[in-house]
Amino acid sequence: KEMNGRDHRILGGIVGGTVYLLGCKALGYEPTLPGLAISVGVGVVGASLHDLLEPANHPNHRAFFHSITFNGLLAVSLRKAWLSPTIPPEQKILLTIGGVACLSHPCLDAFTPKGLPLL
Repeated sequence: KEMNGRDHRILGGIVGGTVYLLGCKALGYEPTLPGLAISVGVGVVGASLHDLLEPANHPNHRAFFHSITFNGLLAVSLRKAWLSPTIPPEQKILLTIGGVACLSHPCLDAFTPKGLPLL
């Protein structure tokens, strides 16, 4: 089954909320309802970015931003940001929410018949 924008947005929202709660726990912050709501929204947007950059207007729309290479680089960058002592904790959580939600998009796409391009 091909994934559609709705599928990506739903998973992105779930990922955003989950990463917010886990990030708060990891960094010793008390989660708030407004923080959770913002995180769900950031997750929805993050999970939509791939198709905003490479719109799904034809069957072969997946190019560099959907590639294993780009998303591997994104994952490495997120890890570096999380471990960086110079990035404030609140920014780490927000970057991680957006990044992991963004990574949820190719994770879903990888299980479709088209899969993901290497480059």
